Amino acid sequence: MRGQGSNSVSVRINNEKIVLHSLRKLKKASRSDLVKITSLSFQTLATITTSLAKRQLIHKIGKQINGTGQPSYLYSLNPQAAFSIGVNIGRRYLMVFLIDFTGEVLYRKTKIYTYPEPEEVIELIALYVEESLAKLTEEQKKCFHGIGVGIPFHLDSWEKELELSDEVVKKWENFDLEKKLQALFPYPIFFKNDVWAATLAELLLGQGTLCKNFLYINIGTFIGGGVVFNGQIISGRIQHAGNIGVMPVSKGRFNKDHPKNYIQLISRASLNTLKKILNRKGFKVIHDFYDLQKWVDSNQAETQSIIADWIDDISEAIALACLSSISLLDFEAIVIDSSLLEEFSKKIVLKTREYFKSFDTTGIILPEFYPGNFGKSAKVLGSALIPFYDKYVPKNNLIENLA
Repeated sequence: MRGQGSNSVSVRINNEKIVLHSLRKLKKASRSDLVKITSLSFQTLATITTSLAKRQLIHKIGKQINGTGQPSYLYSLNPQAAFSIGVNIGRRYLMVFLIDFTGEVLYRKTKIYTYPEPEEVIELIALYVEESLAKLTEEQKKCFHGIGVGIPFHLDSWEKELELSDEVVKKWENFDLEKKLQALFPYPIFFKNDVWAATLAELLLGQGTLCKNFLYINIGTFIGGGVVFNGQIISGRIQHAGNIGVMPVSKGRFNKDHPKNYIQLISRASLNTLKKILNRKGFKVIHDFYDLQKWVDSNQAETQSIIADWIDDISEAIALACLSSISLLDFEAIVIDSSLLEEFSKKIVLKTREYFKSFDTTGIILPEFYPGNFGKSAKVLGSALIPFYDKYVPKNNLIENLA
């Protein structure tokens, strides 16, 4: 009997998560709408919505008139139900967001640096978290769910690519970031890979509201990816699923002299690569998308031409990686985001689609290609969503075992 009771509680909790997740996707919905999307019975739905409303996780926002019958109440997530902070520790910048339960950004801070010094990063996080929490009332602080931290795996690696000094590398090798942050704050702290976090933002607030199976690609200082299968992120055995940057591709126009016939995608498609190309051309760029954007905005003909050539080159490489990926997992969509202006991200998406269609795709159903929704904010927004993920997002047990 105890097992049956425990199972019924698990089912109820998961059904509540399904309803909350559905409302996050739909923005607003009546009980009838939720019955259609969740496949739960109307009676079960009525019980769940009543319970969630009593706990102030959802609220009524109006009525919907259906034909000649009685108007139906419309429900939505209650923005005041939960708050969290996201921290993205990048290789070139630190970003912090405070968000509410719907994902609305209430406060944001950004700090650009040449290289991330561990102690400086800790001091800045402490300052920005304190500033963020100061934006909440005492009542709102009771609904604070914690801090999500998105950070690249092996931040002390890639010293050659980023031209890091041995001193900075050694500092990160001997620095226990998790222990330091846990000692600073009396709140739950959740750590995830930064591109995993960006994938979460796209899943919960972006293309994930429209499709359940997609490959997410994020072009930042380096390039990374995430796998969404049946509406859930697949992390893999050692949390490296979707690590598209290490996928082998052919050499491009900017690395013809490379001694090997095939190189990693990360060597062709990243903002760090673009920075090096511009540097070789005499443009002294220091920080990735921030300073690069100055050159883009300057409308210098030579710079525009270089960036156009770079977009063409990386699009071919990304298309090759996408072709390999979709042959293994039948993605319905490819979502590509970057830290550049939206117009450049869209150009990359269009060019990648064009290259993909030019390849031999016999036996493959062509996926849709979409630009990401959040650009340079994707990683920090996803980090802020991490504290909500386990508590409010439904899980499929079979997929969860894979993840």
